[in-house]
Amino acid sequence: MTAHWIAHSPSLAAPVALPDSVDVAVIGGGLAGLTAAAELAESGASVALLEARDDLAAAISGRDAGLALTGLGDNPHRLIAAIGKKVAGEITAFTMENLALLDGMGLLRRTGGLAIGIRNEVDEIPLTVAAAAAIGVEAELWEAERVNATLRSQGLGVARFTPAEGLIDPRAVAAALAKRARAAGAILKSDCPVHQTSEDHGVLLHHPEGVLRAEVVVLAAGAALADLDPYLSDKLYPVRTQLLSLPAPADRFEHASSALYGYHFWRQAADGSVLVGGCRWATPHMEVGETDDSTTVPIIDARIRGFIDQTFPDLAEQPTTARWSAIMTFSCDGLPILGPIPGRPRFIACTGFNGRQYGLGLRAGRAVAEGILTGRAAGVPSVFKAGRFV
Repeated sequence: MTAHWIAHSPSLAAPVALPDSVDVAVIGGGLAGLTAAAELAESGASVALLEARDDLAAAISGRDAGLALTGLGDNPHRLIAAIGKKVAGEITAFTMENLALLDGMGLLRRTGGLAIGIRNEVDEIPLTVAAAAAIGVEAELWEAERVNATLRSQGLGVARFTPAEGLIDPRAVAAALAKRARAAGAILKSDCPVHQTSEDHGVLLHHPEGVLRAEVVVLAAGAALADLDPYLSDKLYPVRTQLLSLPAPADRFEHASSALYGYHFWRQAADGSVLVGGCRWATPHMEVGETDDSTTVPIIDARIRGFIDQTFPDLAEQPTTARWSAIMTFSCDGLPILGPIPGRPRFIACTGFNGRQYGLGLRAGRAVAEGILTGRAAGVPSVFKAGRFV
């Protein structure tokens, strides 16, 4: 059974030939790469985007559940403890700007997001509400009774409710970005993996149909960039996430929801199906290093179903209609990598979203485009910059 978004969406790709040279080449056809391509083309640059898969947004950008959230994976109080309130606020502002970009496209449903405590996380949730407010995000505490009444659930604890968060249809966002990029003159080429890059009066991108020359290249693909670019070889790694879908009554769930530090997550799609994912902790290695998203792991599937059956009794008898996986790209320090590769200014990184591509990708793509066009990118947290590892 194939991925929900992919199976229910027309192809975003179209046959196209690549030129010999462009101003900017973008490697990777996810939301960040598509945004960068659109922004650059609209500013007059000649742009070609090369996507390894046979369709745009066919990897994590189009396969995950579409929860558009603020901040990073860690709860806000943990983020403040790790990097300080000022930088945590910068990161949060960056993600809020990302949500505003989605909202401006008319493709974000601001349903609000619920981060729900289970087991030992319950005591942390009130701390996360106060921490969110300290870094500029409106949030409120929902008591367990309200959570379980709203979700028709049992056994869930208190939650942090963030009104600014919401849901997107990832493929619809990708389609809108692809249309915008094409309208501005960008060339979007799928089924075109880049095997090697080299520098010779620009950047040479070696692909199955030949060589493309570019003045600048944006590295906006996933963990495979670790094999393509030596600077990223020890900074990116793949982590597989797994999801399933099942039928449910209309309007069964309203909010973008997650629990247990994000290891459970769920939402209802426009067609009524409920998407539920997570539970990668069910394997000893937490799915770190896995690169195959054409298969699923039975024990993880069983844990997801167990969570559904225990937490939402009315859905326990609903059959699984699809199951799939996707490959997230994690960075070695848990932060995105944006900006020029040190010592190689023609190579611009835009990767490492650690499973938060819907809260980061569009703003990251815009920042990279702005940096290429003007030499600076305002509003990018310094801890995101690619040179931080030097």
